[in-house]
Amino acid sequence: MAIVQLHHAGNRAPAELIGTTPVCPSDDPDTGARALTDAEVQAVIADFVAGAVRSERAGFDGVELHGAHGYLICQFLSSELNRRTDEYGGSLENRSRLLFEIIDGIRAACDDDFIVCVRLSPERFGMQLGEIRVVTQQLIDSGLVDFIDLSLWDCFKRPEEAEWKGRTLTEVATDIERRTDPSGRRVPLAVAGKIHDPADAERGARPRRRRRGTRASGHPAPRLPATTGARSRVHPESCAGQPRVPRRRGVVRGVHRLHVGMEGFVAD
Repeated sequence: MAIVQLHHAGNRAPAELIGTTPVCPSDDPDTGARALTDAEVQAVIADFVAGAVRSERAGFDGVELHGAHGYLICQFLSSELNRRTDEYGGSLENRSRLLFEIIDGIRAACDDDFIVCVRLSPERFGMQLGEIRVVTQQLIDSGLVDFIDLSLWDCFKRPEEAEWKGRTLTEVATDIERRTDPSGRRVPLAVAGKIHDPADAERGARPRRRRRGTRASGHPAPRLPATTGARSRVHPESCAGQPRVPRRRGVVRGVHRLHVGMEGFVAD
């Protein structure tokens, strides 16, 4: 299985490298990045979709949308960096709109068996752990993603926010209400950070096994805000008629429960 990671650096793109002023959801004096216009936001969405289409045509099995590490999707999710007053700023639903419209666009443009996954950071870069738990649940409930990759930097650390003290970041980030999508398909969650060998992987997976099917006391699972209608305004060109390299079907349905790589993550 081969998956391409798609990302836009946003305000983290060095001006001397890209040859122009970096962009961000809002003006960012700290980095000198300027706010994206509405038309540029739509272009960003279309560019992510186009990247997924090119990946599919090249024969890759899917894409991972990099919404972690302070890159552009993460910047839109951040209430600190995203101070927009349009439909892409303000509430969590608005701040996550870019991500969901990209996913909608990819699903409209690519084959049904094309894998789509999302990487998120629950801390740093203006992220709030409770909000990322909500976004994680929304992604699962959408039925549009195949797995979610949570980049924790350190799977065994305690959360920074006092509200979540007493448990590991892995336990809090993965303890959500529903792990199956509307079709009944289980959506794997992966966690990454300081997993260097199989012993670390087993240690990281163990809390989830103990807690499977339970809810943490004192921290109710997130309730999602009601949404009305479809989010997406994107109508990408169809891939119909374009040559594709055949891919293995159904690979993600049997995603391994435990995997250790160079970076290290546990998938359950």
